[in-house]
Amino acid sequence: MHSGTGCTQEGTADRAGTRMINQPFTRRRVLQLVAAGAASWITPAALADGPMVRWRGRALGAEATLTIRDGDGKRARTAIIESVAEIRRIERIFSLHREDSALSSLNATGVLDDPPADLVDVLMVAAHISEISGGAFDVTVQPLWKAYVLGQRTPAKLEAALERARTLVDWRRLRIGRHRLAFADPGMVATLNGIAQGYATDRVAERMREHGFSHVLVNVGEYRGLGERADGRPWRIGVGLPDGRELAGALTLSDRAVATSSPLSTTFDADGKRHHLFDPRTGRSAQSWINVSVVADTAMGADALSTAIAVAPKEAAQTILTAGDAHAAILIDADGRQVRYGA
Repeated sequence: MHSGTGCTQEGTADRAGTRMINQPFTRRRVLQLVAAGAASWITPAALADGPMVRWRGRALGAEATLTIRDGDGKRARTAIIESVAEIRRIERIFSLHREDSALSSLNATGVLDDPPADLVDVLMVAAHISEISGGAFDVTVQPLWKAYVLGQRTPAKLEAALERARTLVDWRRLRIGRHRLAFADPGMVATLNGIAQGYATDRVAERMREHGFSHVLVNVGEYRGLGERADGRPWRIGVGLPDGRELAGALTLSDRAVATSSPLSTTFDADGKRHHLFDPRTGRSAQSWINVSVVADTAMGADALSTAIAVAPKEAAQTILTAGDAHAAILIDADGRQVRYGA
């Protein structure tokens, strides 16, 4: 189940730095800011509707941007500095590629005493999404990632590696407590690439709100809009087709967030059938949708829901959206057919 929350995600390289083949576009290219005259697929275009302060960087392996439409530049820059510090703090908790992160410590030893509250909070939300999706969302799928990396290097070993990995995947075998996190079995490891970027986006949005800003578009791997644009119009996020040449539609954000998951963002073979969105029940790459974009109150919720729907059977999408309190969604299958909910 890696979210497409992460890739451009940390999972595009394993600890040895091995790069995945066939990455025709990152999932961030699936979303773009819709603006008059905007042509860029990656960069929200500068709008002529008032003062703007922007920051661009990286967070949890993904491109990150902040677009502030109100307030003076000095105050905005102070808020951005604090937001960047918050992003770095979150990376020290959730990063798979920092050996000193809380998640890496849990994965290395199988247990973590006195875990950071952020980690516990995210794991509790993850468990809820796992429950309502029938296990389609599962933070313990990291062994499957390792198996596919091994299979890419040595194809003959893939099936045996997947068989071993499947025995280590089950979200219910991760014990979550305020004072202790523990895996039930040795060898289990977790990834939060399907939810951590959404959480980081929400944390930065709250930082912006604390500084009194009410016209902000936050993108820390997922998009969240605070209020509306300075001209009173809602933030509009376009959902792009995988070929990158046209839009499938647009979703509006006013104090809401949108996240997308796409299997084509990280693939392990030439035809894209083996990709990073793993079905925890089979160990195989899911084949239901080539793009899932979900609008929810929080970026963390949208992130996890988009991943769950991308992995679950097609017929489960409506149930998951309803149970997860999603506001809207655009789903696109391999034949280019679109299914819209509230959009």
